[in-house]
Amino acid sequence: GVVTALFIVALLAWGYLPGPEMVKKNPEMIYSIVWLQGISGLAGTLVGFTLAAQLAKLAQVRYTFMVPVMFIFILMGAFSVSRDPADLVMVVGFGFLGYFMRRYGFPRPAMILGLVLGDLMEKYLYRSVASYGFTWLTRPAVIVLLAFAGLSLFLTLRGRIKASANAREEAPATASFTGAMARAEDES
Repeated sequence: GVVTALFIVALLAWGYLPGPEMVKKNPEMIYSIVWLQGISGLAGTLVGFTLAAQLAKLAQVRYTFMVPVMFIFILMGAFSVSRDPADLVMVVGFGFLGYFMRRYGFPRPAMILGLVLGDLMEKYLYRSVASYGFTWLTRPAVIVLLAFAGLSLFLTLRGRIKASANAREEAPATASFTGAMARAEDES
């Protein structure tokens, strides 16, 4: 999801390399993350129950006020990392890219994960091929993972095909119902 992608970006910004090497080189960071997840879950629950009514009022804040304030903080955060004005242009560019991806139905978390983890995936793929050739694809763990990925893809595509078929079947029925209603009004 988006939160995981942003968390991985934050780890990279702090100089930690997510993956197996992080577990070996920085186990204390892993333990800290696990403990902080538990503590934040409890704290979030307590805050949510005690301040629910007040937090619900935040939903009434107009976006015309909220968006400029958030935009200022986003630009300040981007600029403060390396103090390079090109980072501001990049933030705005990725903002437009995200907007168009959302508008046309493309998954944004997948792109973020691809950008962040693409380098690591390429590095480890190169290591695997250099060490074992392509025989690593015949290992049982890899076969199971590929089978799960294929099953996930199949189920997703099947669900989308069924949904579009159902939408096509319902569209004529809706059109004939509204047409019948219009004719009934004309006759009366």
